[in-house]
Order: sequence, then C-alpha cells, then structure tokens
Amino acid sequence: QWANGEVASRQPLAEVASFLGDVPLLMDGTAGLGYDDLTQVPWSVLTAGAAHLGAPASCAVVVIREGVRWRAIDSPTDAYEHGVVPGLPNIAAICGFAAAVAQAHENRTAESQRQRALTEAIRAHVSRSIKDSIVLGAQGDCIPHTVTMSFLYVSGAALAAELDAAGFAVASGSACSSDALTPSHVLAAMGALTEGNIRVSLPPEATDSQVAQFLVVLEQCVARVRAKFGAPA
Repeated sequence: QWANGEVASRQPLAEVASFLGDVPLLMDGTAGLGYDDLTQVPWSVLTAGAAHLGAPASCAVVVIREGVRWRAIDSPTDAYEHGVVPGLPNIAAICGFAAAVAQAHENRTAESQRQRALTEAIRAHVSRSIKDSIVLGAQGDCIPHTVTMSFLYVSGAALAAELDAAGFAVASGSACSSDALTPSHVLAAMGALTEGNIRVSLPPEATDSQVAQFLVVLEQCVARVRAKFGAPA
C-alpha cells in the first residue's frame, strides 16, 4: 500500500524498493490517488480503485510502467468457452474514473493542503478536548483526508450510530470489512486500542464549518455513549 486506508499512514515504499533490485513492486495506490503525486513513487505496477474519488465503484485501474516484465492474463478465445464469460468493459465507468482522476489531479495540491488542515484540526481537538482518547497513525507522513480515533469506554458501533443519527457518517471496525464491525486487524497489529474506534474520511466538499460542527457533535456523542455504558464522561 502507498498509504493505509485505515490509519492514513504512508508506507516507506522507496525504502522497500531499494531492497528489491529487479524484482517488480506492486503497489495499491487507492488511498493516495488524487491526493499524492504517485508518479514519484518507485512502483512497477500500480493498482487503484475508483470509489475513493467518487467515481463508479465498479471500476479499477492497473498501470504498468514501461520496461516492467508483464504477461497478460489469459482470457478464453470464445466468450462462452467452458461457461466462462470474461465480461465486456464498462465504458461509462472507465470514462467516469478517468474524469475523476483528471479533476483530482488538477486540484490536487490545493485540495490536499485544505483537507490536511481540516484533519489536523480534528486531531488537535480530540487530543485536547476528549478525555481517554487517542488519534492513531503517523501525524506528519499521512494522506490528508483520513483520520482514525479510538475512545476508551465506548463501543465503536454505538458511537458510529450516534453520529449517524446526528447527520455524520463515519466508519468503525475494520476498513477492509466495515460491515462486520469486528475488531480491526490493522489496529491489533499496531498494538493499538481496537474498541471504540471511528474512522473519518473527508469528502472533497467538506468545509471548515462542517468540521467544527462535527467536533461539537462528536464530544456530545462520546459523552452520551459513555453514559449509556455507565463509564466516565
């Protein structure tokens, strides 16, 4: 991964690539696409999904750098051979993905700086104003639009539900299987608190006032959930 989609930390891929020599490096760039200049990362093959940019979720891209060894995946010569149908390309989704990438690239620097200021405001406020909380991930070397927090004495699912009722959609559990609401294997591997965590991913249209309102509501929701569990506010 160029960056972890759960705690936002960028990975030391330049260091990894320096050990590989001629071995190709496959990088998942989904989390950083549209926010970081991925052309400067020493990957050999880049994959990325479209949904993070608001493009059709059914589309993804594979980019192979010139000179990289590559053998195309074999497809049946007959669409109905052995009952296997490779499927036709979704041209509308592909065009939508291309348009989203172009738009994100055009505004990348300014939008990244603007969203980083918003997530830094979230980090600072939570650390300063909500007791028994921790903001996860590398603060400096991270993608700009995502921040994950954990709160003691709180169920992440309950907190997410409270925030949803207040008009703010956040995620809890694992980023890879958020519907399961099981403890995050990413946080467990980090040795971090795996309960009471929520993940905030800012959409492009997020504003200063919306983030300020979210922080007010977040404090209220944490206190409310803690009270329900009979825990300290």
